[in-house]
Amino acid sequence: MSFRSLIILILVVLLIVKSAFVTWVIFNATNSAIQKLATGQITASLDSVAQQVESLFDPCDRILFSLTNQFKTEQDLLENPQDLAARLATVLGYEKGITWLSFGFADGSFAGASCKDGNISITVSNHANQSATSSKIAGNNLEDEGKNLEFENFDARERPWFQSALEKGGPVWTKPYQFVSGGRGISYSLAYRDRENRLIGVLAIDFSLEEITKYLYQLEKDWSCEAIVFLKNGELLAPEQTEHSDTLATEVITLLGDDQKKKELFKDKGRIVEEFRSRGQRLIIGLRTIQIVGDMDCLSAVVYNRDQKFGSIENSLRQSAALSVIALIISLVAGTMLAKLVSTPLQSLTQQVVKIGRFELDSLQLPKSLIREIRVLSESLARMRDSLKSFAYYVPVHIVRDLVKTGGVASLGGEQRLISILFCDIEGFTGYAEKVTPSEAVSTLTHYFDIFGSEIHTEGGVIDKFLGDGLMALFNAPSPLTLHARAACRAAIAAQRKLRQNNNPAPLRVRIGLHTGVALVGNVGTQERFSYTAIGDGVNLCSRLEGLNKIYGTSIITSSDTAAAVGDADFVWRKLDRVAVLGRSEPLEIYELIDLKNDVSAELLRIAEIYPQALAAYFVRDFEKARVLLKKISEVDAPSRILLNRISELEMKDLDTSWDGVFKATSK
Repeated sequence: MSFRSLIILILVVLLIVKSAFVTWVIFNATNSAIQKLATGQITASLDSVAQQVESLFDPCDRILFSLTNQFKTEQDLLENPQDLAARLATVLGYEKGITWLSFGFADGSFAGASCKDGNISITVSNHANQSATSSKIAGNNLEDEGKNLEFENFDARERPWFQSALEKGGPVWTKPYQFVSGGRGISYSLAYRDRENRLIGVLAIDFSLEEITKYLYQLEKDWSCEAIVFLKNGELLAPEQTEHSDTLATEVITLLGDDQKKKELFKDKGRIVEEFRSRGQRLIIGLRTIQIVGDMDCLSAVVYNRDQKFGSIENSLRQSAALSVIALIISLVAGTMLAKLVSTPLQSLTQQVVKIGRFELDSLQLPKSLIREIRVLSESLARMRDSLKSFAYYVPVHIVRDLVKTGGVASLGGEQRLISILFCDIEGFTGYAEKVTPSEAVSTLTHYFDIFGSEIHTEGGVIDKFLGDGLMALFNAPSPLTLHARAACRAAIAAQRKLRQNNNPAPLRVRIGLHTGVALVGNVGTQERFSYTAIGDGVNLCSRLEGLNKIYGTSIITSSDTAAAVGDADFVWRKLDRVAVLGRSEPLEIYELIDLKNDVSAELLRIAEIYPQALAAYFVRDFEKARVLLKKISEVDAPSRILLNRISELEMKDLDTSWDGVFKATSK
């Protein structure tokens, strides 16, 4: 096979396969999307209808139960039909969707309340006298409307709701029927009897099916669908009998003939969605059960015309397929021309290579081409003609990606290691952030973090994590660091000094806590995601030390472990107190890291000399000596003022022999 034929064949196969695959994917994806969209819309429509119907009939049991209890406690209520009708009107005023709330007496008399267009009226009919009166409620008063001709010869015993209640002991639903006052509806009724089981009358709640019908028509208008609600026995509930309801009913009967689908439908809130054809149209139908109080369960059915709803999408898809075929033909023509453009000079080069193989170097006629590779090949053949031994072909060198320095894959795990930990937090940043714009708050926070990050990295530490407006840093992890406690102290002092020297966006103070101890360091997290960190009691302690600055008005507080590890060769310290931090019962001696010895002021040196003497006197209960010493520096030293106040409080108490001077911190 020639090179040209091979290129054309490969091109044709690739184009056909690609076009067929893309078309198949688009058709399937579009069809699946249409199915999902239709199913979603049908499900939403079914749920909407179910919610509307269920909410309409939901108060039935509650109303019957409430009224029958009132009848039992107010027996004289049933002796005055006018008062009974007024009571029913009161109940009706608190409900929505109920057309009539009525009571039919055993002698055929009637007392009821109705609601129409938001207006509530009461009607009382005496079957024995063949008379009826109707009154309209205006505010809390009754306005007589005169005789109600519809109820003059009204016998409640002949109504479906009365007869249905007598046939069954408990509450019962009627079949849809025509109301005396007009319109089609359905009733929920209950026979009420006295203690001797003698019939007093029947309490009934009437619902006009016009409300459901209006909702279904509105749903059809909004969603471009057809919807009906019918009883389990197939009797139509709403809307009135129409051509499309007959089509739906026929398809529903077919679906319910399948036992498996019927079982799936009648489970709790079950639903089924199917596609079928009717009169040459593709329709998608959905069925859902509606659970109603009493023994009346309904079904809602919604149908979409797929051709009307999604026909434009499918037509666009067909047009796209036709355009794909046209594009395929154009591509084949262009591919054939391209194959010729490539293969013609290659055929010539092939012939020249054959000549080179025969060492016919003088007769080489190298072709010209606009294709770079062919030109390179031609030039290469020209060099081969001059000297086959010096022939070389150079290829680009691929860019090599950076390799992980460890040469392995990170995994969960850790080790116990002596480290120094630094916690810092900006004092009052939350209040500051509430007063400025978010951009100003972020700018300030970034400025502080830049300063601390720079000094921490300079001393060989690493920032483990940012904690809101604070951070946590580690020294001697993950990389080993000699004299890590000194490095942490230098970083803390340098950062505080730079904060005082720089033109900061906001003059906020930063509190620092330092601790040196053994902690578990390593990769901690889940199998999917983890981070390098340190955990342990020392980490929690360091966080508490940072918080103690708020109590003592200091900037840097360290544990005795850090002070012991560093010593006082380069730094100025003072023992600050003996405390039991929150979460720990064991007392701990804490120190304030004042400054480097070469940079400390005379005033701070004086404070660092006097305060420990006062603290020692305080611990042995020599409060008078401690007070004298503290007053020398209290005007310029916040911890001295704190200790003076504590002494004043203790002198007012009767201290027992167990007092050890330990201050118990009650907050972080």
